[in-house]
Amino acid sequence: MQLTSLRKMEEINYDTLSNPQRSQVLRYTVNGWPRYATGVPENLRPYYAVRGDMSVADGRLTYSNRLVIPSALRPDIL
Repeated sequence: MQLTSLRKMEEINYDTLSNPQRSQVLRYTVNGWPRYATGVPENLRPYYAVRGDMSVADGRLTYSNRLVIPSALRPDIL
C-alpha cells in the first residue's frame, strides 16, 4: 500500500474514533447491537436498520464489504 493510501486510512481511523456517533456504531458492530431499536440512541437508528450489512475490517467500519468513508473525508477520497 502506498504511503498516501496509508495516510488516508489513518485519517479514516482517526475520524471514526474521534466522532462519537461513528465510534458508537463501530462498538455496536463489534460487540453486538441492542436487541430492539428502542435500545439504540435515536441518532443511531438509521445504522440499526442496516446493522446486518455492517462489519469491521482492520478496525474500520464497512457496509456491504465497502469501506465507510466519513463525510468530512469524502471530497478528498472519492
